[in-house]
Amino acid sequence: MSRTGSFFALLTGIAAGVTLGILYAPDKGWKTRARVRKAAENGLEDAKVGWAEAKDSFNDFKQRVLNKLDEYEDALKHRQEAPLSEDAFDDQEG
Repeated sequence: MSRTGSFFALLTGIAAGVTLGILYAPDKGWKTRARVRKAAENGLEDAKVGWAEAKDSFNDFKQRVLNKLDEYEDALKHRQEAPLSEDAFDDQEG
């Protein structure tokens, strides 16, 4: 599973857990609200961590793409600078 899929699965699990906890909570209201608040704080922290990881992953991917584009650009420049010899031209015609 991808990181993004794992992140959304985590958020869905947190939401489902909080909902079930509220519905089946045998505790008093203030205890239930404290649990919900704590779960929300933990979920928010997990979301921040997941966002940071996704951002880092995207930046790594973007850098790899930019590096590859630079390589292609350099290769194209070298190809344009080097004139074809007559032998190479004959090979291309034939």
